[in-house]
Amino acid sequence: MTEPLDIQQQSPAQPPYRLVVTDMDGTLLNEDKEIPDSFWPVVTELLDRGVHFAPASGRQYATLADQFAPITHRIPIIAENGNYVADAGEVVSVTSIDHDIVTQLVHAIRQFNDNRVAAGRTPLSVIICGAASAYVEFFPPHFNIPEEVQQLQFNEAAKYYLKLQKVDDVIVAAADDGIVKIAAFDPYSVEDESADYLRSQSPHLRAVVSGAHWVDLIDANTNKGTALAALQEALGVSPAETVCFVDYLNDLELIDHASRSFAMSNGHPEIKRRATDIAPSNAEEGVITTLRELFNL
Repeated sequence: MTEPLDIQQQSPAQPPYRLVVTDMDGTLLNEDKEIPDSFWPVVTELLDRGVHFAPASGRQYATLADQFAPITHRIPIIAENGNYVADAGEVVSVTSIDHDIVTQLVHAIRQFNDNRVAAGRTPLSVIICGAASAYVEFFPPHFNIPEEVQQLQFNEAAKYYLKLQKVDDVIVAAADDGIVKIAAFDPYSVEDESADYLRSQSPHLRAVVSGAHWVDLIDANTNKGTALAALQEALGVSPAETVCFVDYLNDLELIDHASRSFAMSNGHPEIKRRATDIAPSNAEEGVITTLRELFNL
């Protein structure tokens, strides 16, 4: 495991950081899924100094724009694991998935759910993430899933998707939307239960485990890292001038495009192995503490 580095001991030749990129869940957000109050004076000072700041998340753009409302007009946002990027509220890029591919995968998930329910277990929730909205499908009546269980799974999705519609058929509901991602919520361990099946059913997409219960299926050539590389080019910022904060497997590509990467102490073992440094956990406000030390705030 990478040992924490004494930030004060870095070489004077270290170039100044001009871009800070951070994941959200398990990284910047606290245990209540909120941005800590102590973040705002820190990011305001960074922006005033001319340092760029960008959240990079699997969350929906509308959700991130709402969370960063006080500064959305000043920052770029990497949403939907890199498939939706905006700068100062203006859309920069949207990477869409062909609707035929979406349809095939939804049918595969429905078959998976039929088998799981037949075994007396709770099915996956499927969320189709469009540029305009996200759509989550009701469980069919013959599943006999209690309403409170359905509501719990809807509430879980609503944490990440501000614009979320509960529909009878996600394929029909999203027919006129540009689909940027398919997400599945598994009430059991997604790595142990459903991730491999979803990978096998989506050869044209990339399955990214983004949390203990979440897997995102996205364009095979798009990720947080490709979005960060494009952002660096647009801003005229090099990887040597970039620092990132990460915690889970969907953050791996961010590490590849930043000279300094801080894995949260609560992060996935592979992330901690790959990162250059370890930061205190999100519960300890590790991002904020580290930024204060890096920038002498």
